[in-house]
Amino acid sequence: LLAGDGADAATRDEWEAVLEAYLQAYSQLSRECTSLLRDIEDFEGSASLALQARRLRVEQFELSLVIASVSIGAGSLVPGAMGMNLLNNYESSDVAFKVAVLTTVFIVLLIFSLIRAAATRQGFLN
Repeated sequence: LLAGDGADAATRDEWEAVLEAYLQAYSQLSRECTSLLRDIEDFEGSASLALQARRLRVEQFELSLVIASVSIGAGSLVPGAMGMNLLNNYESSDVAFKVAVLTTVFIVLLIFSLIRAAATRQGFLN
């Protein structure tokens, strides 16, 4: 009986040592998993922030294109009015075409600058 009790105690000690080793390994894996999960969440946050910044740049570019389109559309009023089939004596003038082109360019640049300045002042553009 005494020899059996010694063998049981040795087996129990061996099992306790194995279980303790498994517990330590599990604890270490748990810490590593927690650390990896935290790293993944940090990466997800930074990726989301980068995507938002990219989306903002695309929206700002789109706004610039809209501003340019409105400016060009408004500038086309002058040549559109001159191109109508109405007699306005501009057809016989030597400088009328140059004045019309310069006026159109001036109107386009003025409207573009004003709308872009307003958008920048409101914080829509950098």
